[in-house]
Amino acid sequence: MQEIHLAKLDAVRKEAVSMQIDQWARRIAAHQKRLRHHRYQIGDLVLYQNYQLKSQHDNPWVYRWKGPVEIVRITANGKLHLHHPTTNELMKGWQTDKVHPYVLQKLSVVLEDARDSENL
Repeated sequence: MQEIHLAKLDAVRKEAVSMQIDQWARRIAAHQKRLRHHRYQIGDLVLYQNYQLKSQHDNPWVYRWKGPVEIVRITANGKLHLHHPTTNELMKGWQTDKVHPYVLQKLSVVLEDARDSENL
């Protein structure tokens, strides 16, 4: 009788372990899906996520991104070390899903695009 309960317990344990492994794989896949697959290089300008938004949910006008900052180092596991040019602050350990590439557009190009879209 006791052997039957032990065998049943082993089966439940194996099922629980397989469920944990499946859940872990789904969580990893969801995380990989959120990552931005952008190849950053040293010297690139990026915007980084504004963490002050967590306390200001009622204000929709707060900027979601801060920057631009310069990438000064990329570690072996893909973390970015950022340098803020005005405050001379070094920010270490930023993941690529917490930064966006900074794209600088000239105002004249933006205005021309706006005029072209109005003429259509």
